[in-house]
This record gives sequence, structure tokens and C-alpha cells, in this order.
Amino acid sequence: KVKIKMHPARELYHCKLKKLLPPIKFAFAYGSAVFQQQNRPKGKMLDLVFAVDDPVQWHTLNLRMNPAHYSGLRWLGPNPIAAIQRYPAAVYYNTLVKADSQTMMKYGVVSVEDLCDDLVNWRWLYASGRLHKPVRNKS
Repeated sequence: KVKIKMHPARELYHCKLKKLLPPIKFAFAYGSAVFQQQNRPKGKMLDLVFAVDDPVQWHTLNLRMNPAHYSGLRWLGPNPIAAIQRYPAAVYYNTLVKADSQTMMKYGVVSVEDLCDDLVNWRWLYASGRLHKPVRNKS
């Protein structure tokens, strides 16, 4: 039998993050931790974007499961976080999150509706800009 080795970012998502985070409709990883650039050391920060159906519900669950992922904004609650997420690019990032003992990550949360709007209409050019670079689908 041939055993196919999973990319470390995909393995991290499927084995660990999927169990630690609320449901995600679509996810992708980007950046130098996923795609090593020629003549440069591999990046140390895993960059992810999660598309979710309902940002308020997702942040509600994630605040319960992972309050340490959030800055002081966690004290405001999920509704203000989802409202802040709408500006300036419809993506809210949690940064400097320990994915495991060896991996730091940052992850952005965007609604599926806003992601589609950005991809079709280039409304913010943020998520669509990320997808114009090499990415790995995590879903």
C-alpha cells in the first residue's frame, strides 16, 4: 500500500484544529509556513482564513471554547466582535495562537456571504487578494 503523507498544515487542521474550533464551512492556509519560498527559511506563523455561516454564532462558540485566542475584545462579547469584523475588510483575526507545541498561527474569520462578495465583486480585495496567491484548501 502507498501511504500518502498529508501536508503539515492540512494534518494540523484535520487532526487538531477541527476538534478545537467551532464548525467551519471553508478554510484555506496561505503564506510562507505553507509554501516555503526559494532561498528563504520556512515561515514560523501558520496563516489561516475560516469562512463561517454565522459569525456571531461562531464567535459565541469560539469564545467559550478558546477565550485565550481573543484580545481584550473578548470582554465585549460575540456581537461586537462580529460587528468589528465587518470593518475594514470583513475579516476578524485572532493572532499569536498556539496551534500546538511547535506551531503558532493566526486565523481570520469571515462570513461565507462576505467571502463570496469579495471574490465576485472585489468589495474589499482582502480575502480575494489572499486567494490570488497560492493557497491550500483546508476543507
